[in-house]
Amino acid sequence: MALHYGAMLRECIRHQTVARYVLESEHMKKFFDYIQLPNFDIAADAAATFKELLTRHKSTVAEFLSKNYDWTNATMSDFVQNSQLLSGLKKDEDKASFLAREVFWKFL
Repeated sequence: MALHYGAMLRECIRHQTVARYVLESEHMKKFFDYIQLPNFDIAADAAATFKELLTRHKSTVAEFLSKNYDWTNATMSDFVQNSQLLSGLKKDEDKASFLAREVFWKFL
């Protein structure tokens, strides 16, 4: 069901007024949670919607980013760090050795 709503939302986002409404709503903050869900279909759909939202109407997005710079910067930094950590854990077969290596590099 979530996938159907994602497709409908992407169609609606093509209209600038709807995109502005979504950007300014509290639901915008939930996209980062949805993108990190373990269910690949939902996470990929949320990522596609997020990409569409941030690339369709450049003037609206620029206005949103300038108004919400602090929140956007903090959230994106956390998101990138979490994504890099998760991708490192997935690539490394032994999670303990990965974490030990991270701790080792912090103390160097």
